[in-house]
Amino acid sequence: MDWLQDHLQIIIVVAGAIAYWLNQRRHEKQGLPADYDGDGTPETKPSPPAAYDPASMEVEEAERTRRLMEEMRRKRAERSANSGAPIAPSPAQPPVVSAPPRRFETTPPVFTDPLAEMMKDLARRYAPQPEPAPAPAGIGQEVLARQRALEERLRQLDDQKNLAMKKVAELRRAPP
Repeated sequence: MDWLQDHLQIIIVVAGAIAYWLNQRRHEKQGLPADYDGDGTPETKPSPPAAYDPASMEVEEAERTRRLMEEMRRKRAERSANSGAPIAPSPAQPPVVSAPPRRFETTPPVFTDPLAEMMKDLARRYAPQPEPAPAPAGIGQEVLARQRALEERLRQLDDQKNLAMKKVAELRRAPP
């Protein structure tokens, strides 16, 4: 019973996932398309691929090759026309003057030895700890007395809980 109360969030998530899955299966059984990814558009089964037609594939490939060759000729013609004379800036636009690149001063990254860092961490962790100063006599006794009283109260509450759990178990075993 305690486990159920302690892990209620996990149980709710699992139950929600199962309910979602069952709902999607119900949609499929009714002939409605299911929306598995939750984007609002139902998934459809992929259509079978079109039949392979070598004649149409050859025509498409020939057209693609022709377009590529035409584009390559056009680019070669542009390059040869531009390489002969320097390009003068158009009068409508002033020449673009670029600023010199800015240099940023950065410090190089500092690399440390990982083994040295680990040794420092271990030395800090396992170094002898200084003993705390003893508390004043009057305060220590009061604290100890309060701790003993709290421990006793905790034992009483645990006993009451155990008795209640035994009664619940007996009531469950008893016939109605």
